[in-house]
Amino acid sequence: MADKPLVVNPFEPENFATGGGGLWDNKVVTILKASAKTKMMGRQETPWINPETGTTKSQNGISIIGLADDLEFEREEFYTIGQQLPTEDGEGFIHPRTKQPAAFSENSNAAKFAAALKESGFDVSRLWDEKSKRIKLSGLVGAQFLFKGIQRLDKEDKPKMTKKGFPDMAFFPVKFIGYKAGVAPVAVSVSIELREKASAKFLEVLEAAPDNKLTRVQAIKGLNALLTGDPDANKIIALLGKPDFHTEQPWKVDSTGYSL
Repeated sequence: MADKPLVVNPFEPENFATGGGGLWDNKVVTILKASAKTKMMGRQETPWINPETGTTKSQNGISIIGLADDLEFEREEFYTIGQQLPTEDGEGFIHPRTKQPAAFSENSNAAKFAAALKESGFDVSRLWDEKSKRIKLSGLVGAQFLFKGIQRLDKEDKPKMTKKGFPDMAFFPVKFIGYKAGVAPVAVSVSIELREKASAKFLEVLEAAPDNKLTRVQAIKGLNALLTGDPDANKIIALLGKPDFHTEQPWKVDSTGYSL
């Protein structure tokens, strides 16, 4: 099959041909959540089990949950960091012995992710609180990046495959696009008037939804559309992520989203 004729500059990273990595490969992704966490090795539905002991093993790392522009589902990408421990607030890591933030090992996936952020044009000072000398991963929330897929390698530096026979991919940012309005956390001074307005607007979006149900992503998109040009838009959308906003309201909240 003949190569596709060039209609764009092939030297621009966003125009590189992809190897069929799917998911976030060559897609613009909005970061909805970023945190330090511990998770079981392997995939959620099939965790890794030591064949000799029958036990599972956990890993520490940077978790980002994002949404690609052309996909309707959120997904997580996890960058392992080694033995450093997540802080209680999930903003960063501390060394298990000194209980203080420590440098990332240059061979860790967290270090590779940090380097990719820097090279993408993102200001990594947003992820460091100079006053407290602590990591602040929430500075990634709302950021949009072009991501590229890279096939993982095994211990022998051979390309890894999934159990279904597909390339086992990791995804890294290559170009920082900017921040998406209404997604990044903002300081909210909640007056009675603002709370009432936010409740009314969210109820309007929820009532217009099929079966009066919304996922978190659909709720944010619906409010963004409804509040275009409204000076309170960011504050109202930020309220959506606060648990106390949903108390004594005519809707219910569960793990899948919101419903009347």
